[in-house]
Amino acid sequence: MQNGEIMKIVKEYEKGLEKLKQYLEVVNNIPSEEQWNRYAFQERLLSSKSLEYVYGHKFNVMCRRLIREVRGKKKKERKK
Repeated sequence: MQNGEIMKIVKEYEKGLEKLKQYLEVVNNIPSEEQWNRYAFQERLLSSKSLEYVYGHKFNVMCRRLIREVRGKKKKERKK
């Protein structure tokens, strides 16, 4: 795999991760893999399995970590 291909995958991963954070913030619930995959297909994002592969953890674990991050960010904003 060449650097250009790797960079493209990294950009797609970062885009998917950011959209997943936004999804978690709005819905405030962890989507099932099926729900995420439908949303990802419509938005042209990486599937749950692709995100798992790049992130290195199962989709559910990744979502739990991200939702904690999102909730922590909201708490900090409220304190301001």
